[in-house]
Amino acid sequence: MTELSYLPNINKNINIITMKSQTFSTTGKAILIALWSIAVISSVNAQSSRKIDGQIDEYMAAMVSKSEKPDLNELLSNDKIHENILESLARYYPDTLFDKRFEAYKLSYTVGIKSSSLVIRQAVTERITIGLTDKNGTIVNWSARHLSVFNRADFNETAKRNISNTIGTEISRLEELIKVAGYLNLTEARGAIENYAATARKTGVKWSSYIALARMGDEVYINKVISAVRNQGLNDNVVYELVPDLIYTRQKACIDLVVEFLYEDKKLCTSSNPDNPQKMVCGYRIMEYLAPVIKDFPFGVKTSGDIDTDDYPAALKTVCEWFLSIGNQYQIIDDSF
Repeated sequence: MTELSYLPNINKNINIITMKSQTFSTTGKAILIALWSIAVISSVNAQSSRKIDGQIDEYMAAMVSKSEKPDLNELLSNDKIHENILESLARYYPDTLFDKRFEAYKLSYTVGIKSSSLVIRQAVTERITIGLTDKNGTIVNWSARHLSVFNRADFNETAKRNISNTIGTEISRLEELIKVAGYLNLTEARGAIENYAATARKTGVKWSSYIALARMGDEVYINKVISAVRNQGLNDNVVYELVPDLIYTRQKACIDLVVEFLYEDKKLCTSSNPDNPQKMVCGYRIMEYLAPVIKDFPFGVKTSGDIDTDDYPAALKTVCEWFLSIGNQYQIIDDSF
């Protein structure tokens, strides 16, 4: 065999090596581009975080010095940087100055109510529950009160655990936190709530424990709540103070009593107009409580809380007829406080 007869095989091997080299070159370029992109993104994120830190720091400094604070509305309304904002605000939760700590919690809350992200809202409720252990009672009370605006899905296991752990401690807004625990059906807190229901000296704590246990489905306390309200009769105090508690329980038996109050045609309540208070039927106000928690309710509710109608007497008549037409077989909306 001549030397030249080997050339085709040599050329073939060269082609294979060349192809592998080209493949490696292409893959290597792709990896380098990916690494460069990651580096650029990381750099941009770092710059963004530093910018946010600067804006938050400027705001806090102005607040402490009582000078004009920069407007953070645009910053807080930007969904894309909510995570960065929360990370920046976290620096202030342990701050030695009360004003900075309190403002950090309030700004975090604002992010939560503006955000459409479940992950962000869960991060916010978790952070607010940290405020339940703050050394300042104002922050503790504020935290307990503001948890109720979030949906049940907005609480992760850490937030729930923080609430349960705080239930057994004495805070001045304990009533609010007990109701949040009932709303979330926190079984870990149930023993403490039952203890408050049996032994609490403060009327507010005892009653909140009653309705929280009712919300958790305890038949004994459902009946206790209904009996206590029914014994009061129908008046302004019941409508403004106790009917919302019946609604809070989301229990059919409790809301049946509220619906029953709708049909009372005696003028046992007073209008909310302080300049011209007049006696009126209680059903007008009761409709406003029922509308957000009953599926397919005949009327919506305005942002003011009023029924969306220009004719309250006609609306009350329509609502009463609607309940009668469905035989009180209504569905209760239970995913909110």
